[in-house]
Amino acid sequence: MTTPPPAAVPVVVVHDSMQAQAAARFVADNNHSLIIMFATQTALVGGPALALAMIPDRPPHQAIFALDCGSDPGAIFRAVEVGWTHVVADTAIALPKNSRTSLWLRQSLISPDRTVIDLEGSKEIAAAMTRTLLSSPRGE
Repeated sequence: MTTPPPAAVPVVVVHDSMQAQAAARFVADNNHSLIIMFATQTALVGGPALALAMIPDRPPHQAIFALDCGSDPGAIFRAVEVGWTHVVADTAIALPKNSRTSLWLRQSLISPDRTVIDLEGSKEIAAAMTRTLLSSPRGE
């Protein structure tokens, strides 16, 4: 288990490829650090491999992509197998010793002092991120 980035790095929860691409564009266009986290449903329904395929071919270096696996150990281990570098879980689990995957506990990532934007159902993705992240002191 590793410690997530400082609370100054916001989290944007994405639910599909379009949202992931828009979040990555936001990072690149605004030179803004961001954790782009795929929602639990993505890991459990589509699977870690499908979610990994939704990451842009050339993600901006300020973007950290993470997969929320909830409390499903099978999804966590599949995420490690397919190459996720950051996984979020509800509970601690021992990853293989040779794993290069960081496991973040939800309670340490999603905290009251971190800005979190959930894009579920959002049609104006860029506007939602701009309004919240560029006007918030924590979004620096």
